[in-house]
Amino acid sequence: MMKKTITFFQLVILSITVSMAQKMPFSSGSGVCPTSTPVYTPRGTPIDVYIMTSPELTFFEKDSLAKWCLKYYPNTTFISEATRSYNCHAYAWYKVEGGNYSIQIPFNHTNPNTYIYTLVVPQYWNDGSYVATTSTSAGKKVSYNAHSPFDHSAITTNQSGILESKWGYGPVMRHTKENCPYYFSSIPTTVTYYQYNPLCTSPISSFINQVVINTNQTVTGCIINAQNVTVTNNKKLVFDGIEGVTINGSFEVQLGSELEVKFHDPPLPPVIKKKME
Repeated sequence: MMKKTITFFQLVILSITVSMAQKMPFSSGSGVCPTSTPVYTPRGTPIDVYIMTSPELTFFEKDSLAKWCLKYYPNTTFISEATRSYNCHAYAWYKVEGGNYSIQIPFNHTNPNTYIYTLVVPQYWNDGSYVATTSTSAGKKVSYNAHSPFDHSAITTNQSGILESKWGYGPVMRHTKENCPYYFSSIPTTVTYYQYNPLCTSPISSFINQVVINTNQTVTGCIINAQNVTVTNNKKLVFDGIEGVTINGSFEVQLGSELEVKFHDPPLPPVIKKKME
């Protein structure tokens, strides 16, 4: 019977492999580049973002990352597969709010032209869009600070004590505050919760329905809802909404007439204008 021996060299390699397997394999990598198309906070502050230039993960890599998460962080829940197309900050502050671009939001950014260093993630609360809170109910944003400022972002869920976040280029996972790769017992880890800070403190809405606009008219309100509207006779209709404008159903702007949709305070981009010529 042949004996299988393991050399010292093989033992060293095996030891290194096991050690590396227990380290967090979630760095976003260097394959990113800035894009000239920013995204915006709810109050209109532009956010510098990156797009990923590295190849997307293979099926094997996605599967391996999912298994890694579940192995080293038991009692967590897999939500969606790993991808390089967006990171934790983009997931928590942008994608769950309806953003559909594949972007990376860095925690910091240095302008290549001015060399001005900016902490990116704090702009979401520095401009008043979000405020710190002690509430941990669903719909809150969560910021981790440990190795570096704003290491990680997460969101609260409708499950008490359970957060949801994307782990680098790994999968989106559900987990407790402590049971994730970004909370450390060996170094101080600060976790802060933020909630949306609406400009309108009461549900002030303007609603127009089944209307023919044949004189210049401006509609203002916190939230404007419109449907079944016709703008005619070369006139202009302006929607001046603080928080948003929703157009449903039939909406016609006849030849020579004009529709302008804008946000009064703050000047949220873009100002939308539509004129039929």
